[in-house]
Amino acid sequence: MKRTQFVNRVCSSLPLLTALLFSGNVAGADAVMAQAPDEGAVKWVECGGAWPEKGCEAALVWGDWEKATHAWWVRAPKGYTFVRHSHTAPERILLVRGRMVGAVDGGKEAMVTPGMYWGFAGKAVHWARCEDACLMYITYDSGFDLTFH
Repeated sequence: MKRTQFVNRVCSSLPLLTALLFSGNVAGADAVMAQAPDEGAVKWVECGGAWPEKGCEAALVWGDWEKATHAWWVRAPKGYTFVRHSHTAPERILLVRGRMVGAVDGGKEAMVTPGMYWGFAGKAVHWARCEDACLMYITYDSGFDLTFH
């Protein structure tokens, strides 16, 4: 990897990392939290519900997903498609493993690789597909909701 590619990749992750470091009450007023997505303590559940395609799994990292700021680990197999959808809150994604391709309606298709930050404004209609098995860290500023388009 060329130095400029490395610097661009690191810099592209800085907004999310900064937000995570300075995002208030993550795990409690006096708590410190560290968690890897492959630890046995992580409780994975099927994304299920309204997702039309099976295979996606999610694990709540911190917060109250129904009412407040929160974060998820999300993983999906190669070829999995997150069909066109939107959320009320902005969505901030840090891709940990795999490659993803996707776009916002009316926008240019993007290839996202490990270490890259990918964010969407609230209510932005978007889609994504895992080109490889993928793992993401995703944050939302309010309770989780999902609208298919």
